[in-house]
Formats: sequence, structure tokens, C-alpha cells
Amino acid sequence: MKLGVLVALGAVLGAFAIWLRMAAKPVDPPAPAPAPVAAPAPVAAPAPVAAPAPVAASAPVAASAPVAPPAPDPAERERVTRPVRDSGSGREPWTDRGTALLDQIGQHAARADDAGCFIAGCTATYTFASQELYERAVHAVQRSAEYQAWTGGKKWTPPEPARDGTVVTALVLYRPD
Repeated sequence: MKLGVLVALGAVLGAFAIWLRMAAKPVDPPAPAPAPVAAPAPVAAPAPVAAPAPVAASAPVAASAPVAPPAPDPAERERVTRPVRDSGSGREPWTDRGTALLDQIGQHAARADDAGCFIAGCTATYTFASQELYERAVHAVQRSAEYQAWTGGKKWTPPEPARDGTVVTALVLYRPD
């Protein structure tokens, strides 16, 4: 008896979903009436083709130096991490794993700031002593079982090299559900 009721309920909900999709589609406006066709204009004789002007020889142009990509903007880091922090603090079953993973990454960094877990996920900002140490740390962390087991999204902000050689980046571990 209960199975039959569930099947019927499923059919009704399915029909309702189809109806909602159809009702949500915008109605196409009526097509405009076709414009009257005018008689074709008389065709004039083609104009004579002039010979192209000779190209003057010019001095060779020196190749310009390659343009470096723009430096990462710290505002990008803030744009990625702020929504997670602003979602409010929360304690959920996955926050211990997130905190442990942030701490594991922090062991490779010279400094870890603003580390924590929130309703939308976990985030931290890391400072590495050099570009090479940053690259090694990210590579090692991405191979770790804990990082690979995180089922939520993961986002690293672009590395921000500083004049003193340090590199700043942030990681967001989005909630895993």
C-alpha cells in the first residue's frame, strides 16, 4: 500500500515539475509581418580597378620585449576568502578535518593567518619564504591523502610574490556537502 502511494506521489510531482518548466518558459512574441519587397535597383557598370600603390620600404622594427603578466592582486585573495569568512562561524562534522588540513599546510609555510572554518568552508592565508618553497608545499599538499579526500571544492588564490622574496597565497576548502 505504501509503495503504491509513493509511486503515485512521484508521478504527480514529476508532472508538476514538467508543468513548472513549461510555465516558466517565456512566450515568444508574434513574428513581425514581412516587409514588402521592393523592385531591385538598377545595377551600374563596375568601376575600373586601380592598381595598388607601391609599398614603401621601411626600416626593420625591433622586436619588443615580452610583456610580463600582471602581478596578482591582493584584492583577489580577499574576494575569494571574504564570502567564506562572512558566512559565520560554525561547528560541523567536517570542520575538524578542514582545520587539520589547514594546519598541515601551515607546517610548510613561514606564517599562517586567518585560519579557520566557517559555515561555507575553511580558509587560511599562508606566507611562504620563497616561490620555490611555495611550489614545493603546494605540490606536497596536493599529493597528500587528506587533501585528496576533501570532497568539497578547493581554491588556491594566485601566488603574490613580494619584494622580499616571500609569497602569499590563500586556500579555501569549500564545505564538503
